[in-house]
Amino acid sequence: MLTSLLKSTATALGLGLIVLTAVSNAAVAEESGAVRRLRETRSCPGCNLREALLRDAYLYAANLANADLRDTDLSGADLRRASLRHADLRGVDLRNANLEGANLEGASLEGAILTNTFLGENLNQARLDPQWQLAWQLVNQPSSVSSAELLADPELSLDGAKLSHSDLRGMAFTGIPLAGADFSSSELSGVQLDQLDLEDSRFFATSLSLANLTGSNLENANFTMATAVGTTFSEAQLEGANFSNAELSGAQFDQAELRDSVFATANLPYASFSEADLSKADFSRAIAIQSDFDGADLYRANFSQALLNQANFEGSSLIGADLEAATLSQANLSQADLSNAILESADLREAQLIGARLIRANLIDADLQGALLDEADLSLANLSGANLIEARLAAIRLYYTKLCGATMPDGSTRPCP
Repeated sequence: MLTSLLKSTATALGLGLIVLTAVSNAAVAEESGAVRRLRETRSCPGCNLREALLRDAYLYAANLANADLRDTDLSGADLRRASLRHADLRGVDLRNANLEGANLEGASLEGAILTNTFLGENLNQARLDPQWQLAWQLVNQPSSVSSAELLADPELSLDGAKLSHSDLRGMAFTGIPLAGADFSSSELSGVQLDQLDLEDSRFFATSLSLANLTGSNLENANFTMATAVGTTFSEAQLEGANFSNAELSGAQFDQAELRDSVFATANLPYASFSEADLSKADFSRAIAIQSDFDGADLYRANFSQALLNQANFEGSSLIGADLEAATLSQANLSQADLSNAILESADLREAQLIGARLIRANLIDADLQGALLDEADLSLANLSGANLIEARLAAIRLYYTKLCGATMPDGSTRPCP
């Protein structure tokens, strides 16, 4: 009856099977025979219950051994004395569920939400693998976990653990695998996360100020909207990491691997990227005032519309970098390689470009008033419409340089051919 009604309604609205398919997909787990069997008999070992809607379900002493419960909603469910041995509980929502006396030996709980999950009055009697018992403690009773306890078991792993919304300030995780762990919205100020495998981990909106992540593997980690003031990422592997909209004032990324990383609209004044690999990194619209990029590899990096006042790029490689409309007033670009870089409409007032390579650079309409360009190589560069008033051009190289409409240091305007 419901299906017929949906079909007729969808047809009348001109939506065909699109609406019906969307509704059917959302309800397929709820309507499956396995779910009905579980509700009626509380026994469904080895069943496929993936994405089932079992919120507040009465599953006392249920047999769910070896069941596939991935991404299932079991929030508020009564699972006392249930058998969940070797069940696949990855991504399951167990918030406010009662698991007192349940058997979870060998169960997979990567990404499971364990907030307010009840395991009984005596946690030592919980039949839960040590790594997930620890994950539960970190989420619900962090004060009961000491750094010494974390370091005591060399076989301990928290790969894939969901530790979001936890207060873990000052804790040391050194030596514990945490690949794919989720720390979103957690408090991690001062935490020791150095020399760890944190690949694909999530730090969305996490507080990481003054934390230590030196030398850790953070490839593809998500730090969107994180607060990491004064945090150390030196020598870390951060390829593909996302720091969009993050607060990174004074953060240290010296010698870090940051290829293809994203810092779009991030706030990172006084941050240090000395000798870091930032090739193809995205700093568009970022605020990096007085940040240090000394000796960094910034091949084809994107700094369009970024605020880089007084930033230090001395000796850095900016080959093919996009600095269109970037603010670089008083920045130090001496000895930097800006070959083929895009500096169109960039603000370079009083910038230091002594000995810089600007071969084939696009400087159309750039403001170079008062800039120091001594010994710079501008061969084949395009400075059409650029402002060079009071710029210093001693020993400059202008081989086939385009200066059409440029305002020269003496105030005169170069004619166009």
